[in-house]
Amino acid sequence: MQTRNTLALDQLNLQYTGRPTKRKDSKERRNSILAAALTIMVRDGIREVRHRSVAKEAQVPLSATTYYFDTIECLIHDAFVFFTEQNASHVQLLERSAWIALEEFERHADKKRLKDDLLRFLVSHIENQVQDKDARIVEWSFRQEALRNEKLAELYQYPQLMMTQAVESFFAGLGQDKPLARAQILLGTLYHLEYQLLTSPWSAIDMQQVESVLDMLLEGPLFELA
Repeated sequence: MQTRNTLALDQLNLQYTGRPTKRKDSKERRNSILAAALTIMVRDGIREVRHRSVAKEAQVPLSATTYYFDTIECLIHDAFVFFTEQNASHVQLLERSAWIALEEFERHADKKRLKDDLLRFLVSHIENQVQDKDARIVEWSFRQEALRNEKLAELYQYPQLMMTQAVESFFAGLGQDKPLARAQILLGTLYHLEYQLLTSPWSAIDMQQVESVLDMLLEGPLFELA
């Protein structure tokens, strides 16, 4: 059995760079400012995140945003950390489900059962992702901004690398060769399907087609067991 590489927040090296908060009320005010920044990203785009617009959205004095975050770059950085913290639980649940399926496979060596379990988990994951459209908009906003901002790019890579390593570890647990390449293929497919579902108002793709694509992926060489 391979060692699990479970995604944990304390492994991501994600740290707030704004003014530290010690009191509960201070932390709550800071978090309300960060939540307001995320709301603006969804509604207006990341370029509209400004001290004044965030203060208005959070219903706090302008001096409060500049007190906690001396620059917009700092505010966007900490908004990403806040967003990652808020969304880590679903990814951790997906990981645990995959490892449970692997443990069941090791006990019963039932290839069909493993693939059925994985298909169910992956379809459920995509359904949850597309149901939270606002979170995907924020996620993609940070991804795009990372192309312009070197510091944010480095920060953005931490959760991506941890997720990739977790999937790689899963493939290694199956005894498959080139687990990193397999992880990249699977994650790339999931991201593509999510994007297609959220940007196809004419229903060019639906969940039935998504399930068909994933079923084909699991039946192909990607999950050919050693």
